Amino acid sequence: MNLDCFSKGNRVKAASFAATAFLFIGVGSARAATDIPVESFSGDVTVSENWVAGGTGAGACLTASKKTDATPVPGCSRPAEDELGSGVLRLTNAEWDQSGYMLYNSPIPSADGLDALFYASQWGGSGADGIAFFFTKGSADLTQPGGNGGSLGYAAKYAGSSDQQPGVDRGLLGIGFDVYGAFGEDTSDGTDCADSAPGGFSNSVAIRGPGNGYSGYCFIDIVDLTPLGVVLHGDTREAGAHLFRIRVDGSDVTDRMVTVYIDGVEVISVPLPQEFIDTEYVKFGWTAGTGADTDYHEVWGATVVTATQPEDFEYEAPTLQDDKEALAPTTTVEVLANTGTSTDSLQLIAAGLVFAGAICLIQLRRRPL
Repeated sequence: MNLDCFSKGNRVKAASFAATAFLFIGVGSARAATDIPVESFSGDVTVSENWVAGGTGAGACLTASKKTDATPVPGCSRPAEDELGSGVLRLTNAEWDQSGYMLYNSPIPSADGLDALFYASQWGGSGADGIAFFFTKGSADLTQPGGNGGSLGYAAKYAGSSDQQPGVDRGLLGIGFDVYGAFGEDTSDGTDCADSAPGGFSNSVAIRGPGNGYSGYCFIDIVDLTPLGVVLHGDTREAGAHLFRIRVDGSDVTDRMVTVYIDGVEVISVPLPQEFIDTEYVKFGWTAGTGADTDYHEVWGATVVTATQPEDFEYEAPTLQDDKEALAPTTTVEVLANTGTSTDSLQLIAAGLVFAGAICLIQLRRRPL
């Protein structure tokens, strides 16, 4: 047997060609892993182009960027407010009646679960209203956030009244880090919530369920952070900064939960809404709102993965250097998922095998008799 045909170099050449073809098979034989880039939000661009941002008032922007017309996420001002490497994603300014949003506009399988870690700060204003980490159905393409103020850009506001505001489009879950305390009040209920929210309180985490337009967004649960020694609001960005973690169980867990941690400590855990579980693909992001009282609402150092990490692992937030490395030119192969095995895919795999055989044949002909 001619073992040169099975040398490392030849195996790599043939395997690379065949593997490239195999990637096009899709779920019929294998499903591609979901890759969500980490984002420091500390520079003047985002790593991924899948983000969409906007809002009422200034809308979401990058404080280290002066590119106020940039896409997908603009800079906040000219000149930039922060140095490169020290910036953040700002969802609202400390001004009245604002709401901002940032959505990762690429669907991910809900069955995979999610583990999101990020820093956030609410600071510099009079203490209102709050930030929400949220999910929508995978079919939703946001063009605006939900209600401002106490609805935190996720839920409806004053639904059924003359000055009502709709909630976020096709929302599935909203986890509010509520400085002011209105996210737990019935002013954020949709028109068809069976039970009114029991009433919020300041410095809390409140969770709301699925909704669309003026319907839903019903209250699920709330926890007071004050007895836990956690204070969400600060006079400066540094004083208001905390590490947040949202852990959503995947379908490998029988009773799927969403669990919230602040600075490494679990603060609340509730069952996932059935509508979330029944939805095949979801999107995620952040919203925030101000009303008659204000704050800067900011996020940075975000890592979101579909494979959950151990509960006690040590988190290292991404930096501007990580962004630069991720943005470096690379050669990529497009992966088509959920397409089943196609004739073209089989032909590509066959071509890979022919290519491997051709390498061996050439070497055999070159070998002296």
